[in-house]
Amino acid sequence: MDWLTVLGMGAGVAMLMYASRSKTIAKHPSQRGMFVGTGLALLGCAAWIAFQRTAPQFDADKLFTAALIILSVPLYVVMIGAPFARKKGGAVLHDVRRPRSRRYSGYATAALFCFLAVVTVIQTGLNGNTIAQMAFYISVVLYFASPLFGKVELRQEGIVDSYSLLRWKDIVSHQWMGEDECDLILTTKSLWRKNATIVFAPDDKETVELILKEHL
Repeated sequence: MDWLTVLGMGAGVAMLMYASRSKTIAKHPSQRGMFVGTGLALLGCAAWIAFQRTAPQFDADKLFTAALIILSVPLYVVMIGAPFARKKGGAVLHDVRRPRSRRYSGYATAALFCFLAVVTVIQTGLNGNTIAQMAFYISVVLYFASPLFGKVELRQEGIVDSYSLLRWKDIVSHQWMGEDECDLILTTKSLWRKNATIVFAPDDKETVELILKEHL
């Protein structure tokens, strides 16, 4: 097991522990999903590298390449679809300032995958498998480093959260949680997103609550 595998596993475990035990996450529960997702992704990559090294007879390269392409496609599709989601949302009712914590956490995740991309190129050079890995790493970097990550807009037809639209008609209930009760927890009818957590600044809460009462 080389140092990159150990580093990936260590970082993955650290992120999962941070997501489950951190006081900061308890105050801002909307951050939990990002740390859990990144932690699981790092553990998965590290486990796959370890498996590949210990089972050379298995044609892991092609399967790994296919898996990375499959994982990167949804991210690119979501990002490409973001302008259409905003268009479907209709006129902007309230443009929410992006929380600093969400912006910085996005940059931190993007920086981590930039580091993994650089290390991968240095270790293996450029080939077909590496290009597939780069496509995956770049999709993650673009997703989290984009100014749209964590950006929230309350629109005529629903709430635009980062890259997707939560329609008013699909929102079943809502409640405020977290520090200053500024984290909005939404329960929806959506098959792929049953719950959503959106962070607002304290100054936005009153305006947001008025819009929610009008549309829900």
